[in-house]
Amino acid sequence: MRTFAIATTLAVLVGSPLAAAPGVNANLATARQANNIDLGCLKGDLRATKFPGGGYDEGGHERVIYNISRCTGGYIIGTNTDTWKSWRADVHMDGVITGKDLDGNSWRFDPKAKMYTNLTTGRTCASTSLRHVCTQ
Repeated sequence: MRTFAIATTLAVLVGSPLAAAPGVNANLATARQANNIDLGCLKGDLRATKFPGGGYDEGGHERVIYNISRCTGGYIIGTNTDTWKSWRADVHMDGVITGKDLDGNSWRFDPKAKMYTNLTTGRTCASTSLRHVCTQ
């Protein structure tokens, strides 16, 4: 659960629009601890896709992986190892976050309004679990 909270916090904090390196995919890494370089910020460095972070929540039986760069955005994916259902969040450079929850609902986070919107149901909420976005 702690890994999920850290990954979600990272996703919300990525929102500052910084210049992206041209030709670099959005699936890029966070700063590497060894030399503190955000590979997503290096122009044309595609090696960053090899360095995702993540962890396993034993209580929730969920594997969470994330790969976020403050320069190019990234992703967070959670998979329940009992049901093999997944949720996903794609972090965009402008701070917008989009994804799909465990129920298959598409959703969007608007950083200006600080609101989540479940695009399937039309519901909005200020805070939510990315597993079931704005369902209650």
